[in-house]
Amino acid sequence: MRFHVFGAAAVIIVGSFLHLSAAQWLWNFLAITAVFAAEFLNTVVETMCDLIVGHHYDPNVKKAKDVAAGMVLLMALFAVIIGLLVMGPALLKLIGG
Repeated sequence: MRFHVFGAAAVIIVGSFLHLSAAQWLWNFLAITAVFAAEFLNTVVETMCDLIVGHHYDPNVKKAKDVAAGMVLLMALFAVIIGLLVMGPALLKLIGG
C-alpha cells in the first residue's frame, strides 16, 4: 500500500509540473482510484479469509487470496499504462525526445 501511495503522489507531482489538461487529470485519477479500490478489496478478501479459516491452510482460501492479489497487480499495470499514455508524450518532449 505504501508503494501505491508513493506512486500516486509521484503522479500528482509530475502531473502538476507538466500542467496536464482536465481530461488527463481525470484519466490519472481514474487509474489511482482503481488501484486503491483494488487494494481495499484485496484487504477485505484477505481479512475475511483469515477470519474464516484461522491459522489453517485451505487451498480455496489460497486461491481467493491469489485472485485478489492478481486484481491489484492488474490494476497497477492499468495505472502504469494510463500514466505512460497520458504523461509519456509530455515527458518525452520535456527531455528532448
